Amino acid sequence: MKYTSSLYHYSRLSLYNSKKYDKIFLETHISSDEIALKDPDTDEHNYYFPLKKNKVNYLLPTDWKADLPLKVTESVKIPFRNKGYHLIVGIKSVSFSSEKTMTYKEYINNFLPYNHENPNEWTVWKIITDVAYRNRINIRAISYPGWGKDSPLMVLSLIRMDVATADKPSYPKLKYMICAKNKVIGLNEIQALDSEEKKNISKFYETVGAFEPTLVFDKRATGGTSESAELENLSSMTFYNFPKSENERIFDDPEVFHPKVMSRIFPLLLTGGTHKVTAMKESFSENVRDITKDEINDINIFTKNNKYWEDNGASELSDVKKTWKLNRKFNNNRWERNYVTICDGLKLYSDTEEEFHKWETVLLNMHNNYQDFVEQFLEKQSMNEEVQSALIEPSDKKGDSKK
Repeated sequence: MKYTSSLYHYSRLSLYNSKKYDKIFLETHISSDEIALKDPDTDEHNYYFPLKKNKVNYLLPTDWKADLPLKVTESVKIPFRNKGYHLIVGIKSVSFSSEKTMTYKEYINNFLPYNHENPNEWTVWKIITDVAYRNRINIRAISYPGWGKDSPLMVLSLIRMDVATADKPSYPKLKYMICAKNKVIGLNEIQALDSEEKKNISKFYETVGAFEPTLVFDKRATGGTSESAELENLSSMTFYNFPKSENERIFDDPEVFHPKVMSRIFPLLLTGGTHKVTAMKESFSENVRDITKDEINDINIFTKNNKYWEDNGASELSDVKKTWKLNRKFNNNRWERNYVTICDGLKLYSDTEEEFHKWETVLLNMHNNYQDFVEQFLEKQSMNEEVQSALIEPSDKKGDSKK
């Protein structure tokens, strides 16, 4: 079986999603905290979790929450809080099938087999995204627009339904994404948020970046979600583009985030493309209106392998591969943990230790290039500010002499 880039066209995957997940609910569909409804006949309270799917509200009996994922077989529409809700009265248990029909290398190669300007970095990036999905890491990446940074997450969100991405998210939006039990949260252009939102996002970064198990929210802005959320199985991936001018602020600017945020989220630079030319060479101009049975079957096979490697990736890493030495050790223990976890994915993909070190070198270059870029950019920005200050000062003095 040969997987092609067209199979992963977002429109095609959306059609797959609507067919595959019709009337199926996951934990990610829980929209707020548990609520109590009084039975008018008995005056007793019954407890439910609100769900939301395709802009339709549902109420799931609390006793059935443990059965998620599940398929709704029967529901009754009722009024509640001036809205219409579908009270779920019948369910059928469902589960994700797991089957290994691909080696890990075949699985990664079949995942978004796109034509890319930098194929080696694209392969490593796909492995990083897969590692984020089945483990716990915190990374941030900079590139030119159209590199494909969030493409793997977008695809996983459509075929697995437990990944979320957002552009410049508000804090209530971020909290909703966390409480929805997503495995990975992708955040775009965070540095462009206003100061109050950055303050709240900083708390998230500091907590998740320290690999803490729980995040406690600001009680003044819980937004209908819990006042705390588990982070144990959550990875964060943050994406932003190269600035178009030296006047723009970048993630690593101390005026954007505190240095301890930078020290907890592992940075990478993705090379290729420009502000005018994309590194991703797939056009996806096809107008997709339908999906065939063969395409559904191919995506199902890939999804089964995705589930297998999610459950068995750690145990599939052989004892021999575990002994392969890393070429870099970080004094920053948070960066070290992220690096080692990603390298385990590179080991799983590699057939020999020599091949592993080839991919590790690609990863290290992605990291080192980021460090070099930030140092040079902030230095240029500082020099420009000094020049601007020097140009302003004489006019200030001249203005003072007139007074």
